[in-house]
Amino acid sequence: MIVFLFFKIFRNSHEQIFDLNNLTEQYEVALLDLTKLTGGKSTATSRFLLERTISISSMDQLINFRNSINKEIIFVCNDGYLTLGHRKILEILKLKDDILLSFNTRTTPCTTTKRTIVKSTIRTIVRLISSNVNVIFFTSFWSKWFKYFPPDYYLVSTRYLIPIKVFLTVKREAIIEANYDDYNQIISSTLRKKNNHKPTGIFIDQLIPFSYGKLLTEEYRAKYYKRLSHSLEVLKKQLGLQKVVIAGHPEARFYHSHEYFEDIAVEYVHDSTYQLIQESDVVFTHFSTSLGWAIYHSKPVLLVYDDVLLSISRIKDCVRKLKDILGVQGINVDHMTDVNPSLSYNKAKYRRYIKRYIKGTENGVNSYNYAIMKIIQAKKQGKSA
Repeated sequence: MIVFLFFKIFRNSHEQIFDLNNLTEQYEVALLDLTKLTGGKSTATSRFLLERTISISSMDQLINFRNSINKEIIFVCNDGYLTLGHRKILEILKLKDDILLSFNTRTTPCTTTKRTIVKSTIRTIVRLISSNVNVIFFTSFWSKWFKYFPPDYYLVSTRYLIPIKVFLTVKREAIIEANYDDYNQIISSTLRKKNNHKPTGIFIDQLIPFSYGKLLTEEYRAKYYKRLSHSLEVLKKQLGLQKVVIAGHPEARFYHSHEYFEDIAVEYVHDSTYQLIQESDVVFTHFSTSLGWAIYHSKPVLLVYDDVLLSISRIKDCVRKLKDILGVQGINVDHMTDVNPSLSYNKAKYRRYIKRYIKGTENGVNSYNYAIMKIIQAKKQGKSA
């Protein structure tokens, strides 16, 4: 039995990310919604998801759930939830013969620290040590010192992104390299070609005014969409585009952000971000995680921001990293007279980004399906993956 654990976020997009349609055809699959128990938020409305969802709102319900399953379970959980307050939940759920697969498959430069020479050297030493020493000692140390619940298997986008803690706590053969989440959709899609193509720009909506609500004033939020529309119109003319389309965020309906776009002269499309990027000539974004699609399809990228957004340290740091790693241009909409946007891009840096952050294997199979298949095969053979 396969059980996916949703601690803080449960969305309709998880159906596609985890390739649940295919998984449910092969295995018995359950979705454990823990958001009420952990103070998270579920926005899932998909009938497919809800029919397979078990909602947990108390520890008693959690215990009853586990006691009701008389079979071995493969738990699938985001690596970020294996520490601190969530450890107790995992201790209740995972019995001796169960398997825990944790994953880190949506890492970008914005969510990692800079890889310095010193860090790279330490990483190399740790990797060599871990390949020659039993990980049991390190697992025990890491578990007690950092309150970490060690997984049995670890799924990661690429070799470059394997954390040091994983080298020390997971057997080498149980580290599974696959791909970045968004690459799974690339695998399952075909490039669409349109006749009479019009030069088009795509802006990837990130719900910025809502994501940083405490750091952005109500006045800023009220003006954000009109300023964004004006800026994109200026960029459209400067780049010789015929239109710019807003690719709506998957959660836009729950924040009613699409209503803001109804008041301005801009085309808004929901649930089609990947297709829009495929068909575009340039991609505008603040720093969306969907950037990987644009990089993979060799689309010029322009980072859009303003003085207020740059005053937020996390945003400023992320913009700086992306400009450096990808060689992309940044556009400050508060200083539009100073910009000269270009449709060029750095091919070498794009290739390096794909290798490090997006494409970890050539197997052509959804990452989660691939990992689960390897675990089940290894279990049948009585060994680790």
